[in-house]
Amino acid sequence: MISTNFPVVWASSAYKGANFPSAKYIDIRHYETNNRAWIETKTEQEKKFNKFHGIIITGWQR
Repeated sequence: MISTNFPVVWASSAYKGANFPSAKYIDIRHYETNNRAWIETKTEQEKKFNKFHGIIITGWQR
C-alpha cells in the first residue's frame, strides 16, 4: 500500500490560471470541479494515511 512509504500526504490544486496560451478568460468550472474532486478524494482516502495535512491551492497568472 502506498501509505506504507508515504504516511503523510498533501494534495495540490489551483483556483485560477490560463486554460491555453492565448486565453483571456478562465473556465472557472474547470477549477471548481478539480477542487471539489480533491475534497472528495481527501474524504475517501484520508483513513489510509497516518496524516492528511491539507490541500495547497495556488493561483497563477502571467
